[in-house]
Amino acid sequence: MPRPLKLTLGPSNGQLAAFAAPALPLAAAGLPLSVYLPPFYVTELGLGLPLVGAIFMLSRVWDALSDPLIGVLCDRTRTRFGRRKPWIAAGAPLFALAALAVFAPGLFGVRPGPLWLGAWLFLFYLGWTMLQIPLSAWGGELS
Repeated sequence: MPRPLKLTLGPSNGQLAAFAAPALPLAAAGLPLSVYLPPFYVTELGLGLPLVGAIFMLSRVWDALSDPLIGVLCDRTRTRFGRRKPWIAAGAPLFALAALAVFAPGLFGVRPGPLWLGAWLFLFYLGWTMLQIPLSAWGGELS
């Protein structure tokens, strides 16, 4: 008696959920980063508005420059885990640590100044890019 054919239409729901999971912290950080963080550093920590604006602008310029660089490096990566997973695995702890430093600077026991904000924002966006670019490319490959 012949066995029935099993049609595979793509990844399982569990695989899709695991693939989409890194997008959650990226989405959760996006809005508060641009809406709540600049006023927090200006009003609560006493940094000047022009200075905070310049730091945020320079960090976004860094992000725009690092996106294609990480994309090229990610495309050229060859490991037994694939091209995308090592970048996501490396970017996740960097993103998490930088998010803690930027969103909850009191946890580190310092009163952050412009150098603190600038350095951690640059690392935040590097971690963000190391997650977002490979995840987007991987999504294109899955489809």
